[in-house]
Amino acid sequence: AGDWKLVGALAFYAFDNAVLWAAFHAYGHAPQIGVVVMGYLVGSLAGVLPIPAGLGVLEGGLIGALVLYGAPAAPAAAAVLLYRGISLSVPVALGALGCTRRPRSRPLRLDARGAQRSAVPELAAAQLDGS
Repeated sequence: AGDWKLVGALAFYAFDNAVLWAAFHAYGHAPQIGVVVMGYLVGSLAGVLPIPAGLGVLEGGLIGALVLYGAPAAPAAAAVLLYRGISLSVPVALGALGCTRRPRSRPLRLDARGAQRSAVPELAAAQLDGS
């Protein structure tokens, strides 16, 4: 029995790298795949910096790391901005599609009392176990 969560994380990483590599191809400059992989790995570390709203931090880290590993600056900046545009717009588009395609017969409702009732036994059991 494999760990499907690890497979999902690796697939996410691989597809993100593939989109960045395709973005480089779109602008006519494709560095070696190792440059893209290492630049993405190191550049993504900038995303963990505690900057309010994180505006531009990840993009700057990706561009800097790609240039550090040998990609030209202008194509790296263009590819990263295209990659970020795709990575931010695809989830929005899929979410909007999901909202428009939901069944109208069952409206969205939040039952706070029911949510509290289901959480209380789990909390009580956790306290009894000492965890």
